[in-house]
Amino acid sequence: MITDDLVGVNKDSYLILDKLPAEYDSRVKAMEVDEKPSEDYNDVGGLDKQIEELVEAVVLPIMHAERFEQIGIQPPKGVLLYGPPGTGKTLLARACANQSKATFLKLAGPQLVQMYIGDGAKIVRDAFALAKEKAPAIIFIDELDAIGTKRYDSDKSGDREVQRTMLELLNQLDGFSSDVRIKIIAATNRADILDPALLRSGRIDRKVECPLPNEIARERILKIHAKKMTCHPDVNFKELARCTEDFNGAQLKAVTVEADTKISWKALPLFKLKKKPICNIMRRKETNYNLFFCFLSYKKKNNASIDYCHLASLPFFVLFVRLSCLASSFIHIHEAKNLETLHEEIENNKPLLFPIAFLFQNKNNRTF
Repeated sequence: MITDDLVGVNKDSYLILDKLPAEYDSRVKAMEVDEKPSEDYNDVGGLDKQIEELVEAVVLPIMHAERFEQIGIQPPKGVLLYGPPGTGKTLLARACANQSKATFLKLAGPQLVQMYIGDGAKIVRDAFALAKEKAPAIIFIDELDAIGTKRYDSDKSGDREVQRTMLELLNQLDGFSSDVRIKIIAATNRADILDPALLRSGRIDRKVECPLPNEIARERILKIHAKKMTCHPDVNFKELARCTEDFNGAQLKAVTVEADTKISWKALPLFKLKKKPICNIMRRKETNYNLFFCFLSYKKKNNASIDYCHLASLPFFVLFVRLSCLASSFIHIHEAKNLETLHEEIENNKPLLFPIAFLFQNKNNRTF
């Protein structure tokens, strides 16, 4: 072996186990680099306040660094996005990189815990070095709690290695001045277990909460994900948002994707009979995507929380089936008095070839 050779070392005895190949580079697995993120704020629903805070703390200091220097203001180096899973933390970070025209470097916290001693710390050093080369840049550290938990005495070599990685992160945070056009955005679901040293002033000192979306935000998120779908005019996003309390943004996206998939597969025999390209038929306005049916299915499979309380005020459910491309009108087949009979009708009368539409009537015979 010669100088600069890469070797694998035992975590406990520090004995050299093997010489690593020259092409070995742990950064390949742990670092994601995107010089031109495509996401923007139009892809984010219900986080207007959070966007304003990120623009103030991240975007403006990158785009107008000379103004901050002239007036003597030191902007924050880092921002912590915290909240439940699936609330748009990664999407916000990518949108900030897009607006500021910055390179987006993503580090996954669990992947910073590497097999060999010093590998995690090396990845952190390499990430900051690469960010300086590609400045302006945003370093996004996902699942920060994987390496940033509160320190404690431990005899386990794995715990000591995690602490070494965090110490290197602290060192890098202190190693560059705030006027450099490099910002750190970290995300976590457990802000309560993070080490206070990470969150002190001068490091990751700005905290932005990303909560579960409220009803208005859920409606906006559904419309964002459904804008590329051919939705039937009777799909009422406001009512759909009301019955999805406790859904996060990722679950709402999954529901719209599942709606697209279900209709595509159920209508596949029609596509074969018509002998037309799928994309041409899918663009037709009479193709009906039933989102509410997919909410029921998603609730059953994923144990997602759906609030049926407001449905109790409706006098009855009316179940319709639409014959997709073969008919232009709805055919009434059943009036379900409650959710139990609704599920029974779905099980006993599965229209395998056609989409289903659920239309509800209120006391004023208003259909939605």
